[in-house]
Amino acid sequence: MDTPTTEMELYDIYSTWHIPFWQTTIFYIIVGVVCFLVLLTIFVWLAIRYRERFIHKKQPWERAIEQLKDIQKIKGVDQFNGRLCYFAMTAILKRYFHEIRGLETLGKTDSEFIQYLKTTHAVSDQIIKNLDEIYNGCVLIRFANQEVVKTHLDKDLLLGINIVKETIPQEKP
Repeated sequence: MDTPTTEMELYDIYSTWHIPFWQTTIFYIIVGVVCFLVLLTIFVWLAIRYRERFIHKKQPWERAIEQLKDIQKIKGVDQFNGRLCYFAMTAILKRYFHEIRGLETLGKTDSEFIQYLKTTHAVSDQIIKNLDEIYNGCVLIRFANQEVVKTHLDKDLLLGINIVKETIPQEKP
């Protein structure tokens, strides 16, 4: 049987020239971007480590005093701003006692905080009395005028700064 020659021929369907994917321009661009991102990550990590090691870290009492003094600088305190200032002041003091003494004070309300300090005996009775006076100041500003709020807030901020200064841990000889 005689077959036609057209059935026996191989047709050139595919190109004989093939470029592997690792030799394409897109692959080179992707590798370049990945290398750049890796180098950038390493640089940022080293910069953060350098900054942590050589830049002075503030102690909790330095940070608390600085934040309380920032509240003192606020001008034009009215009842609403006074509440916010008292909220910030009480949060600063709670965070300070948490950092300095390791007390569980962060999630507590003001009255729970005072009661917790009384039960743990972590601070003196005078400091607890002063803290109680500060926390009661928040209640008093609801009914006070603007001048009384500012005066009372300034007095309580100074009291808060004194509390922080009195509770700074002393180094043991």
